[in-house]
Amino acid sequence: MSLLKDELKLAGVNVEDLVPGWAQGFDSQNQLFAELLVALNAPIHEGLIPPYGSIILPSHAHLGALELGGNDLELARKAADGSSSLIAFRGNEFIGLHLLDPRSTPELELARTTEQLDAIALRRDRNGVVRFFAQNGSIKCTGRQWRVSLPVASAIDKVLQVARMIDPVIFRKILDFAYYVLSPWSIGSILVWLLSGDDNLPRGVDLRALDLSVSPTPADPSLSFAAHLLAQYDGATIISKDGKLLRTQVQLGGTKEAQEVVDRFRGLRHTSAKFASFDHADTLVVTVSADGPVTIFGARCVSNCKTVRKWLTPQHR
Repeated sequence: MSLLKDELKLAGVNVEDLVPGWAQGFDSQNQLFAELLVALNAPIHEGLIPPYGSIILPSHAHLGALELGGNDLELARKAADGSSSLIAFRGNEFIGLHLLDPRSTPELELARTTEQLDAIALRRDRNGVVRFFAQNGSIKCTGRQWRVSLPVASAIDKVLQVARMIDPVIFRKILDFAYYVLSPWSIGSILVWLLSGDDNLPRGVDLRALDLSVSPTPADPSLSFAAHLLAQYDGATIISKDGKLLRTQVQLGGTKEAQEVVDRFRGLRHTSAKFASFDHADTLVVTVSADGPVTIFGARCVSNCKTVRKWLTPQHR
């Protein structure tokens, strides 16, 4: 455990900045690092990495769980795959298995649960990537490379400072889809959100018959359904003002004016998104890199889920 703490320190990761106040105590922190070690040290079986998931709750929180006795701890660790179930602790007390909603996507459900209950959750996927979720941010560990991200709420606050007209509820749903579904699944995407009823963007593959939404009801296709579909198309996906996925495979070329005055940004996907935000001032464009980061482009600002990175000049609207 001391080696893990040293590794995090050298990587510039301060777990105390992310965890809630109740988890600052010695016992709670030891339980947290113990679970992080379990997630990192995958017991490979027949060449396969088993997925894993756990959640640590504060003393006042209640979460429905399949109750198991202390003697069943190792069995629970085998059963907790991070997608259908989590091993649950209250502080450092093992309380059983929490069963997850099969319709939801694991990262999104863990992020929402930790936010609602002020809890801490961890998940290891089949590739050995470990993700840590807390109300104040998240950590991703890939091959012992650590990356810290601030919560989605911080990105929303940044954007609202310069785009007060947007609906924060729908925007949160779009960012949740980008950050907790598309990004973990390595699905590179451009999501163009129409802030008004005007839609003069290029045509593409019409999705309206599928009734896809960033905020699906139980009767609608799920977010995982939508992600599976978008993974098979290049180009941008257009989202209506109320969060409906209208069409995909939309090619964003950028007008001559945009290409003359807007600086290139990273690769082709991000540059196309930046051009689109210039040419269509009544949109907000969310870009997901295949390697994970999420960037937000608007007519007046460019921001990342961590910080607002650059103000566009008046020339860029």
